[in-house]
Amino acid sequence: MNSRIKEYQSRLDRELRVVEKTDYVKIKVTSKLSIYDSRDRDYTLNVMRNISGFAIGKKKPVHLDLRTCNGMTAAAMVMLFAEISRAKLATGFDGIVKLFLPEDEHPFRQMLKNSGWEHAVLISQERLQELVDENRLFQSNNNPNDSMRAVYEQLTSQGINLDVPEVKKFTKGVSEAMLNVINHAYDNEAEPLSGIGRRWWQACYVKSTSENRKKMVFIIYDLGQGILSSLPNKGNESPEEHICRAMSYGVTRTGDPKRGKGSKDIEDAAQIREESVLLVGTNNVSYINWKDGKVYARQGILPFCGTIVEWQINL
Repeated sequence: MNSRIKEYQSRLDRELRVVEKTDYVKIKVTSKLSIYDSRDRDYTLNVMRNISGFAIGKKKPVHLDLRTCNGMTAAAMVMLFAEISRAKLATGFDGIVKLFLPEDEHPFRQMLKNSGWEHAVLISQERLQELVDENRLFQSNNNPNDSMRAVYEQLTSQGINLDVPEVKKFTKGVSEAMLNVINHAYDNEAEPLSGIGRRWWQACYVKSTSENRKKMVFIIYDLGQGILSSLPNKGNESPEEHICRAMSYGVTRTGDPKRGKGSKDIEDAAQIREESVLLVGTNNVSYINWKDGKVYARQGILPFCGTIVEWQINL
């Protein structure tokens, strides 16, 4: 890691007010948690880095203070849910991350409660499967069949009616993202992440937009090695070139001409309705297939701790 990145992380740590005590570390979040623009993205990724670094790397309890956090997007909620539950699974200690939240009547606290996020992050490690069984918005799983059933139930319960070709394309893309976790995300580890298994975290919901339209959102996140680590660089590719090649049809590390078609399935899932968006965040790059049909790949300073895929589909 070069000195520029170290200095940048040090500045972000100061903004986070990271204070290491003898028997715990205090992390105070004072900004918005989001991955959609560069400033929020680096701040958010630094929060995740600190949680895993202390809770798993040092086995030191983390006191995470969200009382002055001024907002958290759905993708960031999935990522924070993942880091907290991963820490519980890896250490076997449900109290490894202690949350400090605003008062009950605070709008931010109400959002965390009403969405089911608070319930998901506070549940014990042994009860994670209940989130799937109870069809909760936030879930963690390592079984694609279970997860796809849950996604279908969540969407139908919210009155979403897609036609047969749309359902086929959407489920194929989501299934491909889940299979990528199982087949690629953790294959650099004999025992993935201290025994958490080939696990991902997800959220599926429908929201209203400012134009009085509805949007279907599905987010899946793993804590594996990242796409750019799984698919070898050709030798001189920039991160932007690397991710664009990885998302190209027919590209596979296996050399098998019958493989490498999954990225198209992931892209196609975002094309079932016009003006929809696909976001992929992995390693130190973000890949966005925007609603105007253009693709944007942007390198960041801090890396993602795994890979996040988000579909925002207009209805």
